[in-house]
Amino acid sequence: MGSEACESPRREPIPRPMGRIGETSPADGTGLRAMGPISGEDMLEYALSPEGLHEALIACQRGTMWKASVSAWSLDGWERCVRLSRSLRDGSYRPSPPRHFSITHPKRREIVSIGIRDRVYQRSLVDNAIYPVMTRSLVRENCACQEGKGTDFARDLVDRDLRRWWHHHGLDGAVMELDVHGYYAHLRHDVALAPFERKLCRESYRRVEEILTTQYAGEIGFAPGSQLVQLVGICTLDPLDHLIKEGLGVRCYVRYMDDMLLIGERSQLAVWRAEISRWLGTRGLELNARKTRVIQLGQRIPFLGLTFQLTESGRVIRRMRPEKVREERRRLARMVSKATRGELPRETCDMAAASWIGYARRECTGDGCALQMERYYDGLWRI
Repeated sequence: MGSEACESPRREPIPRPMGRIGETSPADGTGLRAMGPISGEDMLEYALSPEGLHEALIACQRGTMWKASVSAWSLDGWERCVRLSRSLRDGSYRPSPPRHFSITHPKRREIVSIGIRDRVYQRSLVDNAIYPVMTRSLVRENCACQEGKGTDFARDLVDRDLRRWWHHHGLDGAVMELDVHGYYAHLRHDVALAPFERKLCRESYRRVEEILTTQYAGEIGFAPGSQLVQLVGICTLDPLDHLIKEGLGVRCYVRYMDDMLLIGERSQLAVWRAEISRWLGTRGLELNARKTRVIQLGQRIPFLGLTFQLTESGRVIRRMRPEKVREERRRLARMVSKATRGELPRETCDMAAASWIGYARRECTGDGCALQMERYYDGLWRI
């Protein structure tokens, strides 16, 4: 990969290596796939090219153009991507120091923020060279931070598993809720890097290792704030997913980052918990004793902001957790108060209320949460 590849913005663009590694080219013979299976080196080549970096810049701009640093970098984005590509290829690239700060909602966390230049590089590297390789072996029940998945997908899997269990066992069983204590804060760097070293080509792994060791000092601990760290979070526990699904034979299982749900007989759940705890212990992690619990089927099961309740007839009732409803009521009350003082247009309040009510209608199947919130919001304007 020589520096001459990015000397001129008018050169012929590098074809994007689409699809999974090992896929062959389409019938028309276009793109890098026309030359045969896609290798990790081909994908890295595109990730470091001006085309790949500019594509990443466009993705990084979404929802962030209000930031002065992003809008300034975007004014001559193509030229900056050409220069960034050249520095990445000739070894002169040096990352800017990350910014550390804390957030308190929904819980206190330390966050690491990186500049737009470094974010463009990491986005292109992850999207084009890392993500397609690292996610190939992930089980379907690993639901966080992946294309086509997310909280809605995870909730639907919980629905599916509860109904599946009811068809075979009725309400004779229990749900075990597991949480890894201080997952990011206690995650060893060698444990986090092991899956990347095993799956990536040598140069891609070297770049991942360089980013993580430079961005996070010491040998233990990461902080959310970058796309690469999200990938670390979903891939580190991938071997545990395979142990649970294939080694222990758990059919009803869902994981969202470090939150897990398993359905089974109470005697089975105790065995599974011991095996999971042993696996985590060998990697310097442990279960959160306060958040790890067993809930009898038929009772409300909290997961991802909702509660799930399996009825005797096999129906799954999804309700909004009470603290989420109280939180939204307080937020809407503050917005309406500002609107009545002329500090906020009513349209903004209406859009915020309609968005949450629509979300509640889509996600909840019981207790009339959306209707109650709609009445509450209308009542705020009559006070």
